[in-house]
Amino acid sequence: MKNEAFILPFLALLVLSPLGTMFWYDPVTDNDPFELYVNVRGLDHDADDVHVKAFIPDLNIEVASREFDLDRNENMLVYINSFELAGAVPGYYPVKIVARNDEGVRDSRYIWFTVE
Repeated sequence: MKNEAFILPFLALLVLSPLGTMFWYDPVTDNDPFELYVNVRGLDHDADDVHVKAFIPDLNIEVASREFDLDRNENMLVYINSFELAGAVPGYYPVKIVARNDEGVRDSRYIWFTVE
């Protein structure tokens, strides 16, 4: 019973998360632009003024998508503007992706990418 009490809410978070699948090119070089595509789900209600931000803390880079509205159960593939990685040292870097709407509802995830 203890395991079920933990697993069910965890599965609900996975299924009900506004952030869906993410796509990016890996590895990249410091001369390549980093491009990110994020699938955002509308879930069971309309969402207004949604935007997605990507933040690479180690490189102090932050970019955001344009704002958009999502209808109930609608999905949208969002393109995060490409940004240059000039001067990035080869290695693994975390990227924090945050989706937020005008009501303050937010979801975030981390991905990692490689600079060669």
